[in-house]
Amino acid sequence: MATSNDGSSSGEGHEAPETTPTSFPATPAPLPPASIETIMARLVQRDTAQKAATDQIAALAKILAPLAANVEASTVQYRRHLFST
Repeated sequence: MATSNDGSSSGEGHEAPETTPTSFPATPAPLPPASIETIMARLVQRDTAQKAATDQIAALAKILAPLAANVEASTVQYRRHLFST
């Protein structure tokens, strides 16, 4: 590609497209140090939420247990019927 004295090119050849640098997300500002009371309150809140979730899961498991037993029994019946030859 030929370049004239003023820095312009004659158009022979292709220049690489100009790329912009990718931007990175800004790093979050560091949190101020929490007091021990704040930390303990958060731990109590987390424990309460975890206990509630555990209780709900246990209740669901209790409800679904008979259904799971029936599925096993019906599966055994289907296998006996299919493979009783």
